[in-house]
Amino acid sequence: MLWLDAANNALNNPSAKHNATDVPIRKQRKKRTIIGKTAVAALDEAFRLDSKPTNQEMGALADKLSLEKDVVRVWFGNREHELEPDG
Repeated sequence: MLWLDAANNALNNPSAKHNATDVPIRKQRKKRTIIGKTAVAALDEAFRLDSKPTNQEMGALADKLSLEKDVVRVWFGNREHELEPDG
């Protein structure tokens, strides 16, 4: 159990350098953003008008809706994927 030895070594000797056998630390995921009904309605309307807005347009929409730009970008990508025909 190489990983257990590495973990014990790290606990017993915190100044020891880690090596390639150490268990990698996972990045903590961001919590899901809950988008309110009025914001979803505004996003739907924006998507209806332009399904592929520019970065600047997404940023402006995000600011208007008090959302992060990445949240708006992912929402548009998800909506576009949702409307793709299967197959």
